[in-house]
Order: sequence, then C-alpha cells, then structure tokens
Amino acid sequence: MAIMLYSVCAGLAFVFELLLNAATSQYTSVGPNQTSSNPFGTVSPAEPVHTEVTITSSRNFMKNNASSHMCRGNCSSLPYPCYNNCSANFDCIYGHYVFFNCTVKKPTLCSGPTTVPVKFQCRMCYMTQPEKEHTCFQKNVSCKVNSTPRQRVKSTCSVQDTVFCLGQRTFSKMVPCNWSSGYSWSVSLVLSVTLGGFGVDRFYLGYWKEGLGKFFSFGGLGVWTLIDAVLIGTGYLGPSDGSFYVR
Repeated sequence: MAIMLYSVCAGLAFVFELLLNAATSQYTSVGPNQTSSNPFGTVSPAEPVHTEVTITSSRNFMKNNASSHMCRGNCSSLPYPCYNNCSANFDCIYGHYVFFNCTVKKPTLCSGPTTVPVKFQCRMCYMTQPEKEHTCFQKNVSCKVNSTPRQRVKSTCSVQDTVFCLGQRTFSKMVPCNWSSGYSWSVSLVLSVTLGGFGVDRFYLGYWKEGLGKFFSFGGLGVWTLIDAVLIGTGYLGPSDGSFYVR
C-alpha cells in the first residue's frame, strides 16, 4: 500500500512539473555562445546534471582556433593562449605590474612584432580572484551543500585566458561544496502550497518517508503543510541528496 501511494504521489509530482514547465517556458537548444530565452531562469532538466564550465586549454588553443578572432588585432594585446612562451620570472615585487617578453604562436594572425612585452601582475596563478579571474570545476557530488559548517571539497581550477599570472594556470583548490542535481525551487514551492497536504512536495524532494507521513495525516491537519511551505520558501528545506536548488 505504501509503495503504491509513493508511486502515485511521485507520478503526480512529475506530471505537475511538466505542466508547470510547459506553461512558463519553451524548451530551446542553447549553444555555447547563446543565452536561454526562458525569463524564469534555469528549468529543471529531465536528468540530473552537474554544473561545469569548459575551459579551452592553452596547449590546443591555436590548433583548434587558428582563425579565431581572439588572436587577431594588436600582437601586444592578445589573450594568454595566443602566446607560445613568455620570459616570466619570479624576481618581482608581489602585487606590482611588470612586463615580460612573449612570443605569439604561429600562424600569426595579429599585426605588429611577434615578440612583444606583455603586462603581468606579480602573483601566482592560484592567488587570483575566484570566479572573476579563475573558474573551478567541482567533481565531488557526494557532499552536502547545506551542512554546518559548510563542507569544502577539492576542485580543479583554471585561470581565465585574459589573466596573466605566474606559475601553473591549472591548479587544485579547496572550495565550498556547490552542486545541483536539477531539483527546481519554484516547482518545490508550488507543490508545497498546492499539494503539500498530500506530501507531494516531500516525495518530489526525495523524502518519501516524510511524504507518507504527510499523506496519511493530511499534512498534519494543515500544520505540517504550512511549516514545509515556509521551509521550502526560505530555502531551509532542500533536496534529500544535499544539492542546491536550480532557480
């Protein structure tokens, strides 16, 4: 009996999510240089996804992007992957800006001398600013994002192409746990407000035991339903797998 109720409620949650998505947005294929036309933000995908950012490696940049506009223009103002090597050294004062001679990769698509002085900031690449100057990709999806204190996991980070720094441009770093498996906050809130008395919101988030409790108690005679609506609305109650909501 419990399994049948769980299946029915889970099915209702799935159908409700599809209807909500169909009413609020149209699914379109979004390319790497396009933005989604959905005015309500990111829509929960049918399959769990983990957010990641693909960084073009400096080694293969010219091979795959020989005619790219990134390596056009003045040879002294190109992104880092356009240069073959730079005569950088660590004999500088931290934080100060210095110039090192760099050679443009061939084939040359820029104008001017192919060996030019490029402006560096004297600092190691792992000391660059997160998100603004380097991007980290988290592979660990078993940590709990809502844990207290916040869990930290080892991630691989890459410096952005427009940033010039010293040392390895790809490095490991401990970052706060941050991942999503595709659960939608808006869907969870709507389910809690409309069908919370039957525990559909709990079933949707993966709390099937609590969902059964709400179903048989009619949402705790309304009290449990109200509490869950507040907890989901404030973001305190998240998915059972410990991931972030997709908003």
